Amino acid sequence: MLWHCRLFCLCFLSLAILLLGSPVSLRAESLDLQTALTRAARNHPLLKQMQQQLAASQQQQRAAGGDRLPQLQLQGSYQRLKEQPFERFNGTEFSVNDKTLAHYQLTLTQPLFSGFALSAHQQLADIGVDLARFDLQLAARRLQLQVELTYLDLLKQAEMLKVADETLGQLQNHLKDAQALFDEGMIPANDLLKAQVALASARQFRQRRLSRQRLSASRLALLVDRPLETKFQLKPVVLAGPVSDRLTVLIPKALAQRCEIIAARSAIAAAEAEVTLAKSRNLPQLNLVGAYQRAGNDFATSANPYRNLDNASIGLQLNWNLFAGGADRARSAAANHQVAARRAVLQQIEDRVKLEVEASLLDLELAGTNRQTAQTALAQARENQRLSVLQYQEQLIATSDLLDARQLLTRAETDLQNSIFGELQARARLDNSLGRDLLLAGGAP
Repeated sequence: MLWHCRLFCLCFLSLAILLLGSPVSLRAESLDLQTALTRAARNHPLLKQMQQQLAASQQQQRAAGGDRLPQLQLQGSYQRLKEQPFERFNGTEFSVNDKTLAHYQLTLTQPLFSGFALSAHQQLADIGVDLARFDLQLAARRLQLQVELTYLDLLKQAEMLKVADETLGQLQNHLKDAQALFDEGMIPANDLLKAQVALASARQFRQRRLSRQRLSASRLALLVDRPLETKFQLKPVVLAGPVSDRLTVLIPKALAQRCEIIAARSAIAAAEAEVTLAKSRNLPQLNLVGAYQRAGNDFATSANPYRNLDNASIGLQLNWNLFAGGADRARSAAANHQVAARRAVLQQIEDRVKLEVEASLLDLELAGTNRQTAQTALAQARENQRLSVLQYQEQLIATSDLLDARQLLTRAETDLQNSIFGELQARARLDNSLGRDLLLAGGAP
C-alpha cells in the first residue's frame, strides 16, 4: 500500500512539473490578413526606423525655418592684464584702460536678403520631409507585400498538408488491401513491396510539408511581432474576380500612385533648389544688425573711467562674394547636371513601373488560365483514381498502375493548389505594382 502511495505522489509531482515548466496553451491563434497587415505596420522595426528618419527630417525642416528668424547672440570676455595699457601722444604717456577688462555684447541679427539661399534651404528641408515620408510609404508597401505573400504561403502549406494527409491515408488503405491479397496468394511479393515503398515515400512527403508549414509560420510570426513558435489559424482569402482594366488604364494609375515616382519628382525639385542655392553665392547678403554692449573694470561692469559704460547700435551688414576663382560657377554647373541626372532617373523608374505592371497583369492572366486547367485535370485524375481502385480490386490492373493513378491524383491536387495560390499571389503583386495600400483600402484583395 505504501508503495502505491509513493508511486501516485511521484506521478502527480512529475505531471505538475511538466505542466508548470512547459507552455500551457498550444491553442492556435486566429488571424486574418488585414489584422496581420495592421500588426506588421505597427510593430515592424524597419517601419520604426523609417518613422524616426521622418521625425529627424521634420526637425531639420524646423531648423531651416528658424534660420529665417532673428538671431540673438550674447558675447562676453574678461581679461586680467599684467600692466595697465597706455598710449603715447607727443611723447606723453596716458592710460587708456584698467588692468581688468570686462566686455559684454548682445547682438540681434535679422536676415533681410540672402540671395535666396535661406528660401532654398527651406525648400530643401521641405522636400527632405517629403522624401522621408515617401521612403516610409515605400517600405510600408513592400512590407505589406511580404506579409501578404507569407500569409498566402502559409495558407498554401496548410492545403498542401491536407493533400499529403489524403495521399497518406489512401496509401495506408492500399497497403492493407495489398497485404490481404498477398496473404491469399493473389499478388506477388514485389507488388506488396511497391505498396510499402509508396507509403514510405508519402510519409516523407508529408514530413516535408510539415517542415515548410512550420517555417512559413515562423516567417509570419516575425512579421506580425509574435513569438516564433506561435501557431496560427488563418482565415481564408477570397479569390477576387478578373481585372477589367487594361494596360492603358493601369499604367497611368500606377504612375500616379507609386511613391517611387513621386519621390523621384521631389528629388528633381531638390536638385533645382540646389541650383538656386549655388547661384545665391554670387548675390549680395544683407542683414539688419542691432547691438548693445557694456564694458567695465570688473565682472559687473559697474564702472569705466576711460570710455562709455554701455552703448547701443543699429545698422546694416552687407556681404558680397565678388570673385571666388570660378568655384561658384562650377558649383552652379554641377547642380544643373544633377537636375539632368535625376530627370533621367525618373524616366528609368517610370519605364520600370510600366514593365512591372505589364508583367504582373500577364502573370495574373496566366495564373487564372492555369487554375482552370488544373481544375479540369483534377476532375480527370479523381475519376482515373476511382476506376483504378475498382479495377485493382477485381485484379484487372497491377499495383504499379494503381500507384501511378494515386501519384497522378496527388500531382493534380498539388497543381491546383499551386495555381490557386499562384493567382492570389499574382493579384497581390499586381496591386503592389499599382501602388495600392492594403491598409488604406481596408481589406484584402
